[in-house]
Amino acid sequence: MHLPGPGISRFAVATAAVALLLMGVGALSSGIVQGDLTGSGLPVSLIRGLTSGRYHIDLAIATGAMTVLLLIALIPSNVPGWVRATGWVSASLFAIDCAIMAWSPVPPVGAALAIPHAIVAPLFFASLVVTAYYMSLDWINSPDTVDISAWPSLLTIANLTPLAIVIQIALGAAYRHKIFSVMPHMAGAMVATLLLLVLSVQLLQNFPTNETLRPTALAAMSALLLQVTLGIAIFVMRLLDFDTSTVFAFLAAAHICVGALTLAASVVLSLEVRRCCVVSGSLAGTQFRTET
Repeated sequence: MHLPGPGISRFAVATAAVALLLMGVGALSSGIVQGDLTGSGLPVSLIRGLTSGRYHIDLAIATGAMTVLLLIALIPSNVPGWVRATGWVSASLFAIDCAIMAWSPVPPVGAALAIPHAIVAPLFFASLVVTAYYMSLDWINSPDTVDISAWPSLLTIANLTPLAIVIQIALGAAYRHKIFSVMPHMAGAMVATLLLLVLSVQLLQNFPTNETLRPTALAAMSALLLQVTLGIAIFVMRLLDFDTSTVFAFLAAAHICVGALTLAASVVLSLEVRRCCVVSGSLAGTQFRTET
């Protein structure tokens, strides 16, 4: 099965990029991260656009329009049906997130809406990344399968890792809005980090030449390490009372964005494990349909 052309794949990548930018701008403009942008050296007009939420609204409109256009492009395309369905998932998650934010049209977002928004927004981004990734595959060729009979628990770990990261994202939102202390967030970080590291390292060590598992494992592990580094830096800056600085504001926004990247990478890695891994001659996970 050939792809309909590189244009749709590139547009999916662009849509995901705009959605990630939307999350970063939203973090800076909605008041969920601290920091005074007036000393950042940015143009005054840019600071006003960020703090007023105008840029966030404009990017949200652009992201929604691009998501709908991507769905329209996917419907007649000759890709697997489950890949086409991710377009519907993306559009549905965006609509849900808009409904959540409609309850709090004026920033900052209230604590009661922070956790559902913190969960739905990264899931929306992850669905776009999944669409972009699988639109770039040549479905004529079968996946490069590997036998994980010696490590059957890898499938379970692959299934649990995205869920652990979603919970960790929710705990982070709860901490930012002072619902919980930092301890649940740190405990969740340890669990999510352990799961993703074990999965990635096992795949890299045992299947270092696999054409899909290796790059997805490297991407997931790289995003995770960057996320942990940002988290430690933010925690130290908060302890040193630098949490009102411009640097802190941008680091906190980056932490939110990289968290979404980590979730997206873990979802793709989990799907690749289910698609490529074999246990005793049978596919370890759900069969991926390759017909339209």
